[in-house]
Amino acid sequence: MSPIKLSGDCSIYEISSVHQQVMKSWKGKSALALDLSKVSDIDASFIQLLMSCKQAAQQKKQSFELLNASEELTQMMDAMFTTDFFSTDSGTKAPEPTGA
Repeated sequence: MSPIKLSGDCSIYEISSVHQQVMKSWKGKSALALDLSKVSDIDASFIQLLMSCKQAAQQKKQSFELLNASEELTQMMDAMFTTDFFSTDSGTKAPEPTGA
């Protein structure tokens, strides 16, 4: 599975284009893996997008994986009480911070 590489601003100001990029790149793939190593700016809208992506993958009975999550992302997930959401089933891998 080749991950979809996201980069740059993934905040509310760019979330619509990030969503379009994910949906366009995911077409025809059997699983959804997102490489977050180049993401620079995030906010709650990005967490919401990731939650929506996980739910869409589950509906298609596909696996969902977050790769190279930043410490900022894992801290935001903790603050928003969403860490368990991303690690509750075997088809999803919770993000592990990079550079730790």
